[in-house]
Amino acid sequence: MKNRILYIISAVLLIILLIVIVFIATKPKNNTPAADPLPLRGKESDVAQIEPTDLPSKKELEALRLEDVIQTDKINDQFALASYQVDGISMVYYFQADAVTNGERLTVTARTMDPAEYQITLPAGDKVQKTNIGEYEMTFYDRMIYYVADENVEIPSVIQDNLQNGHAEIRYRSGMPELLNCQSMQWYDNGIAYNMESINRSYTLEDMSRLVSDYLNNRK
Repeated sequence: MKNRILYIISAVLLIILLIVIVFIATKPKNNTPAADPLPLRGKESDVAQIEPTDLPSKKELEALRLEDVIQTDKINDQFALASYQVDGISMVYYFQADAVTNGERLTVTARTMDPAEYQITLPAGDKVQKTNIGEYEMTFYDRMIYYVADENVEIPSVIQDNLQNGHAEIRYRSGMPELLNCQSMQWYDNGIAYNMESINRSYTLEDMSRLVSDYLNNRK
């Protein structure tokens, strides 16, 4: 009786083993290629993956005296205009590379100014570089932006040091404090001051020059 039970157990184990072998042998191979790695943070698409929004009309711009402002809905086939808004007495254009990136990472701000006012707004320090694009003198500024919720937030000493030498600036917004890279290019044209600004990238003077050149050449 004992031997019979052992034979039965052995037979059952053999059947289970055969079933496993057949299952493995007949299982279809997964030939689906591995998914591409996620793009690096801040890397732009070759072509914007969003539909550009309509540009503001002349009538919308008259109240700001910006009816002659330079406008475009695409920059360098990388950024499409996602939205725009009035910020005080300035018009701010928000560009983004695709539907999931933050539209505030590339902006162009335009504001009516006289030449003396514009000169006062220009940054100073060893982080500032000058160049020319066509007829325009450009001011490139590379620094850190430290975002805090309000004026009562304690500023770390390292940020304080960078504030003093022109390598950083403080901005206010809700949420936790955050330190990000920022590059900007400023220029002046026909009574209007422009500032193209990139947040959370590491653009060089040459990078920003290419973006500004395309912006100027593709005005609407």
